[in-house]
Amino acid sequence: MPWRIVYLEEFNDYNEVRKKEKYYKSGAGRRKIRVIFDELGLNN
Repeated sequence: MPWRIVYLEEFNDYNEVRKKEKYYKSGAGRRKIRVIFDELGLNN
């Protein structure tokens, strides 16, 4: 199965990207990713 983009975020600068990346790698960020996947019906 080929890859497909299911979620996209855009940022204005590199610092915003780094903050979001750090957040998503934290416990709270991982929970947020699960919520996003659940909303999209992609829960595994």
